[in-house]
Amino acid sequence: MDLNVIAHLPPEILETIPLATPPAGTSSNFINPQSSGFILTTVTSIFLVFQVIIFAARIYTRAFIARKLRWDDSEFYSKALGVVLNDSLLIFSP
Repeated sequence: MDLNVIAHLPPEILETIPLATPPAGTSSNFINPQSSGFILTTVTSIFLVFQVIIFAARIYTRAFIARKLRWDDSEFYSKALGVVLNDSLLIFSP
């Protein structure tokens, strides 16, 4: 197919055209393709729990045991909050 023709095809048609020929013994499946979304969501959820536990332990240690908060703590808290928000969006996005 000419690239000029492909550039003017509607998205519905483009979704059905494979990028390359599949390996020998396999066929393209555009109707119900395999997805690794479940694995990604599971692994992200597990690590998010670990992140929150470690985050809470650091806050508790710095605030109540050491009783000394420094500038790097606020940096860590802001970055950790960003990571938790990012992972939450990844887990709960449709």
